[in-house]
Amino acid sequence: MICVGRNVLAVDDESWLGTLSAINALSTVYGGNTGYTGYDVRIGLYEGGVCDTDHTNLSGVSIYVRSNSTGALHISNHATAVASIIGIMAPEAEYYASRLTETGVEWFLDMECDVVNCSFSYQPFPGNETDGYVRVSAPYYRLDIDGIYDYQISVHGITVIKSAGNYNNDPYSNGYNPLNEVKNPGLAYNVITVGGVKEPSLFDWGWKHHEYASYVNTTPYVKPEISAPFTVDIPNIGVKPGISFSTALVTGCVALLMEHDIYYAGSPARVKSALMALAQMPSDYVADCGHFDDRVGAGVIDLGGMLGYSPDRYIYVDPGATGGTYVCTDTMYLQAGETLEMALAWDVYKNSDAGNVPFYLTNYELFLYDPSGQTAAVSNLSSNVELIRFTPQTTGYYTYKVYQPTAMSPYNYTGDILYLTYHKE
Repeated sequence: MICVGRNVLAVDDESWLGTLSAINALSTVYGGNTGYTGYDVRIGLYEGGVCDTDHTNLSGVSIYVRSNSTGALHISNHATAVASIIGIMAPEAEYYASRLTETGVEWFLDMECDVVNCSFSYQPFPGNETDGYVRVSAPYYRLDIDGIYDYQISVHGITVIKSAGNYNNDPYSNGYNPLNEVKNPGLAYNVITVGGVKEPSLFDWGWKHHEYASYVNTTPYVKPEISAPFTVDIPNIGVKPGISFSTALVTGCVALLMEHDIYYAGSPARVKSALMALAQMPSDYVADCGHFDDRVGAGVIDLGGMLGYSPDRYIYVDPGATGGTYVCTDTMYLQAGETLEMALAWDVYKNSDAGNVPFYLTNYELFLYDPSGQTAAVSNLSSNVELIRFTPQTTGYYTYKVYQPTAMSPYNYTGDILYLTYHKE
């Protein structure tokens, strides 16, 4: 038995410990006095139902259940499994649980949550939803779903983590997804969308994309941005496959990151930048979407790396900045054979006066130049994330630049805040 915060759990299951090891979270979660517990972080749990607050895994965990979410019919085994993963990783966080009753995270904003876990897709539920607006998912960006999340995240600075979705060819299932498409609001620019990886086989040297984990395979739209194990053996529950549980692992990591550095709370773009820059490369990684793999994004989440030394830079771009200019530049010393991971992220902001174009995405690109001034690497996606993964052949001082190819929208009165995180190993 290992005591974790206020939880006492049997953790002799090597599979559970192996999952934490895969995301470099084992020593942090079970680190005794040196470990993190999620203290002073508020976590939202948004599900088709609510978790069983009396479950062994959630004993002693502080969970507030939304008043319109109570009732035996709304207690969900799925929600309990998701909450268990996060609750074991961050037992001293405060939790706010709601079943899915509307589009958006307004209630969680009222509860002052720092991060919200969304392990669902919008599906029609049996019966009448008289107290909300549950809508059906679509394989494209929807202003009435993804747009609402983008607006709430950009205005309020809440971090939302969403499951990409699972392959499902059963037409009678609410989770029917025969084309393995990312589910709304996982297509929202400001949402952190999670993919899935599976354990290596005898013939692989590392984790690889799970074939049942959804992704967007249309360059240059990056979704997911980050991945985690697809199948999780949860203490006192058992083996659970699905992106829902990958997402819970990422949410648990983000909660501990926010406890480590409070400035991540309220800065979803900074969280996204750190996740991507410190990601581990899976064995089947292919840079087929900029420097991203379109199936797993930047790679597998690495909690220990994020909690370690990871230089980041805050960049403010004046709303009057014209296009065709470099808004940031600096140098770094790289040794031949040393791997550099550098991630840039910023929010899409709402244009309240832009009529039928309610969101404007200012484009930024990331360049790396070698010691002779030649272009070494470029990331120029039409998205709000950029990633460079580069191994130099020459030792020396390299220059990175953030480029703004076009002018900002005249409706962007406040300018843009960019977060640049880099990691060398």
